[in-house]
Amino acid sequence: MMTGLPLTLMAPLLGVMLFLPAEGMQGLMLSLLIGTPTLSLVGAIGAALTVGLRKGGVLISLLVLPLYIPCLFLVLRLLKLH
Repeated sequence: MMTGLPLTLMAPLLGVMLFLPAEGMQGLMLSLLIGTPTLSLVGAIGAALTVGLRKGGVLISLLVLPLYIPCLFLVLRLLKLH
């Protein structure tokens, strides 16, 4: 979860540098504040389930990817509402 924190804190500055409209800044911050911890938590759960397995890399993608997709759709819907 700590790896997403610098990105979340730098997002407004990067948004200004990339000429993001002021209306989009609120949606950007909201999606990052909700999406980053959620995706990190899902990844941590998947890693914890496969940590002792020999071929855990394949299994983690089969476990985690179906859980990532609804989170990403939720964030996209939040961005459309703003």
